[in-house]
Amino acid sequence: QLEHQSRQAQIEAQRLRQELANQAQFTQQLQSEAAQKQMSDAALAQKQHELAIAQREKEELEAKLAEAEKNTSTLKHLQKKRQKRLQKRMQNNCLKKMKVMHRQ
Repeated sequence: QLEHQSRQAQIEAQRLRQELANQAQFTQQLQSEAAQKQMSDAALAQKQHELAIAQREKEELEAKLAEAEKNTSTLKHLQKKRQKRLQKRMQNNCLKKMKVMHRQ
């Protein structure tokens, strides 16, 4: 009887050792997954931060582009006005010369 109980205790102890080993392995796996998730969360947070910066830079560039296009449009308008004034002066100079030539 005592021998049988001893054998049963050994079997139970072996089963518990195996269960403990399995539990340790499972715990380690969960810790690893948790660490990976934390790394993933950190990487995601970093990417979101980079995205926010890139979005802000994009908006700044769009504003600068709009301003540059506005300035370009204004400069083109001023160039056209200047060109018309020059053409008008040239026409007036030609008319003056023609009048002078006609008088002679």
